[in-house]
Amino acid sequence: MLRIAFLRTCSLMLLGFILKDVATAQVPVQPILTVQQPEMFRGTLLLCGGGVIPLPIREEFYKLGKGTEGTLVLIPTASPRSDAGDFSMWIDFWSSFRWKSVDVIHVADRQGAFDSSLVETIRKATAVWLSGGEQQRLSERYVGTPVEKELHALLERGGIVGGTSAGAAIASSNMIASGAIEPQFAAGFQFLPSLIIDQHFTQKNRHGRLLKALEAYPNRIGLGIDESTGVFVNKDESRVVGDGGVFLLKKDSIQKGPSVKDIQGNGYQRLQAGDILKTSELTH
Repeated sequence: MLRIAFLRTCSLMLLGFILKDVATAQVPVQPILTVQQPEMFRGTLLLCGGGVIPLPIREEFYKLGKGTEGTLVLIPTASPRSDAGDFSMWIDFWSSFRWKSVDVIHVADRQGAFDSSLVETIRKATAVWLSGGEQQRLSERYVGTPVEKELHALLERGGIVGGTSAGAAIASSNMIASGAIEPQFAAGFQFLPSLIIDQHFTQKNRHGRLLKALEAYPNRIGLGIDESTGVFVNKDESRVVGDGGVFLLKKDSIQKGPSVKDIQGNGYQRLQAGDILKTSELTH
């Protein structure tokens, strides 16, 4: 059964656009919540690099989300299109899978992420999907709110959280928010706080950007993910799936070469479909 939850924050969106200034003046600023996270969650993360996501990746996400008994929550906020209240693209993306129910969570601003109905929706979920778009939008609206807290709780109770492009970048602690060459940073969800994740990696030639990010945060590990490629991460192992490559970079493996575009010359470890890492390599 397909059920779309048009939550209170969504249904008032158009009115909010008209009365934005007045509403902002009347709504108190909510505090930033501290998310208590375990050393490693019991569920699974799916990090996709953007582009077309191959069907086998989506099928495995569905299976890990409990299939026909599963409840999927879509969070399309990274895309500016979501502010218009049009969620059809993401609903259609998952419509061929027979979830027990599908809900949509979207807020027009950070204040909306403190709506208790959103918390209840995620508490009932077995799977959450974070869309692509602009990761800064996810950071501004959800980091340090009950929504982020409940996403951590979902992972801790054994559920799956997946995301593509912006939805993968937000899994970092020190998230790359923008910048073609020089990365600009924002706070992420800290699902994997040791990582800095970059997406569309080979397609947008972001090898140099990730190198720059590790120069800024040398205690982090870089993870670059190609389009049409994903990484399933659980507490024991991380497995590469899809059509492209995944690039692992640690500060102590960087070689000072003549060009940051020379992947092998700068210490990147390239992984491809079927390759498995111990997750401890991504968390220390």
